[in-house]
Amino acid sequence: MNVRPHSAVVQAISNPPIGPTGDVTIVDVGVSGGLADYWRAFGGSLHASGFDPLVKSVAEANDYYKSEVESWGKMVKAIGFSN
Repeated sequence: MNVRPHSAVVQAISNPPIGPTGDVTIVDVGVSGGLADYWRAFGGSLHASGFDPLVKSVAEANDYYKSEVESWGKMVKAIGFSN
């Protein structure tokens, strides 16, 4: 991806009220190659989540989902998170 550092979008998310005094949150769909380096410019203000839906079949997706619910469910219960 070609990032223009002086574009209106980059300037909007790099300066108040969003940044650098605020936080920048992104969700990267298709992150199997890793988070793009240009996001790291936000340093500690960056909150990033990513996923990559590389599932080959419905059965495989169901198995994966069940294993994720089981493993993440344990952590959610352990930290006492609730909606």
